[in-house]
Amino acid sequence: MALYTLMHHINPERIVTGTVVELDHLFANGRFGLNRFSRLTHLRAASRLMVRVRRAWLRVTHLLLDLDLDYEDDVEEQHARVARTLASLLVPARVPKLQRVCVRISDSARAVALRKALESYPPLQGESRLWLAVTDDEHPEFMDPFEDEYWLLGTRLAALLPVGLMTPDASFGDLPVELAEYILLFAKDLYALRDKSTLANLTRVSRAIHALVQPVIAETVTMDSSNVICVCAEPGAFKATRCLVVSLDLDDAQKHRFCAVLASTPAFGKLELFSGPLSTLYDVLNVCSPTRVVVASLPVPRFGTRLAHEQMQHLSEITHLRGKGLDRLLNDVVTSFGGAFGLRTFFPNISHVVFDVDDVLGWRSIVDLLPRLLTLPKIERVCLRISPNVNGIRFATIQFARTSLSDDAATRLWIDVRTTWQDDSNTASSHSRQHAAFDDAHWLAGEPLRQNVAQPNPGLATL
Repeated sequence: MALYTLMHHINPERIVTGTVVELDHLFANGRFGLNRFSRLTHLRAASRLMVRVRRAWLRVTHLLLDLDLDYEDDVEEQHARVARTLASLLVPARVPKLQRVCVRISDSARAVALRKALESYPPLQGESRLWLAVTDDEHPEFMDPFEDEYWLLGTRLAALLPVGLMTPDASFGDLPVELAEYILLFAKDLYALRDKSTLANLTRVSRAIHALVQPVIAETVTMDSSNVICVCAEPGAFKATRCLVVSLDLDDAQKHRFCAVLASTPAFGKLELFSGPLSTLYDVLNVCSPTRVVVASLPVPRFGTRLAHEQMQHLSEITHLRGKGLDRLLNDVVTSFGGAFGLRTFFPNISHVVFDVDDVLGWRSIVDLLPRLLTLPKIERVCLRISPNVNGIRFATIQFARTSLSDDAATRLWIDVRTTWQDDSNTASSHSRQHAAFDDAHWLAGEPLRQNVAQPNPGLATL
């Protein structure tokens, strides 16, 4: 009688007990008074067909009844008594705040018969608060009764539901505004990168939905010679674009037209991810501050073209930088603003740099930058991705690290020897691969050079 003893001292919100005698004695004992049950909202109890509705149940919202059927009595009569008991419980005047009654039965075969009996009992027709659970399938003993899931077991007796609940005819417009907006935003994110045509159809439903979904259609833009005219003709659609991938097949006239759009409209002003030629990156830096940049390939900017001070101001948000010709970009900053000071000033947030090394000349330019680059405050990793047709660069880099870098700087230097000539940063033919080029994995390839510093350098003579 532990619960009986405790009730002298507590006023619980939830009671779980499996003893019929204890529960009946507890509620029948007048010494407690209603004040001991004033907070009771959730009750689980054993039931022998008859459940006595107590005055103390005024605040009860959830009932979980463990049904104990007598296999020697008439089954149909027992089911009828259960139906009558449940009907009395579900009378609003008796348990006014009741939201859910779940009947648990241990025998799945008896559960089927009981379900039919309850669904055919006229007073229960139209009742949506009645649920049935089979003990073999669901075991609340392994759940915490203080968690809401404990009280949400079972399946609703659908045949009892009103016709309006059984065959809902509500339209999308009947949903609350907040829920409708959430559904639309979920669909927008789902189809943004997979199925632009479906997303475009969604924008045609109404003006409000168009305003909500349209920015996502242009969130990632792939621009090549076939669509550059369309992009330049509708610059207003690209105010919220996050990712821009520029193909290498643009001619000078198309690049000039795109540059004019950048200078005269707010298009691409919120760009965060960029992939494309270095010359186009220079143009983009006039209007935005990207965070991840992939320089797809050369050619480098036209002879004599250098970063202006206004363009350098937009380098400060870059955290990840990768591709070919990066030494040209970094040397512009070094030569204009006094070596390491310029890098610290205009690349305060850069953490990952990946150089694509295709020739010895480019490698020499890169290693001249490494001592300054590896001392930047937030730098975590500098990786040299070496083409397989350039012999000896790996070992020359190891020798350089041994002789010219401090131990601390050398730990942040990595090397990645490509097994094929394919340049995977130039992926304009595949939209999914373009977007994946900005994933973290593309800046985490290679192996730490530090573990190779003590090894011999047989290829050094080739340089």
